[in-house]
Amino acid sequence: MKNIAEIDKNFAINCRIDEKVRGLYDFYDIDSSPFSVHGVFREGERYVRMPLDLAESINPPLKGLSRCTAGGRVRFVTDSPSVALVVISKSCDVNVHFAYAGKTGFDIYATDEDEMRYFGTYLPP
Repeated sequence: MKNIAEIDKNFAINCRIDEKVRGLYDFYDIDSSPFSVHGVFREGERYVRMPLDLAESINPPLKGLSRCTAGGRVRFVTDSPSVALVVISKSCDVNVHFAYAGKTGFDIYATDEDEMRYFGTYLPP
């Protein structure tokens, strides 16, 4: 079976941030300036789409769905020629009905002169 990255280069993992590479970057917590988080918010140790107690009171299965943070955005301004991500995921469950890029991927966009451009998708290994 072919790897999807062989079919579509947008699924290729371009770089893994190992300990040698980490020393070349300054890392920041997205809960602090200059970052702003949109579409999700922090509840305890995780990001959620809505408060878990509210989701459960509406419909118990909604509690699990509210943990799915697809669509959340982190915005910031930088003049760096590159950006690196360090992500801690509490779960990497496989959902046969949901693409891996949608479950654990990160799309990178940049605004240049008021035009937003797609730069690629980062998929954790």
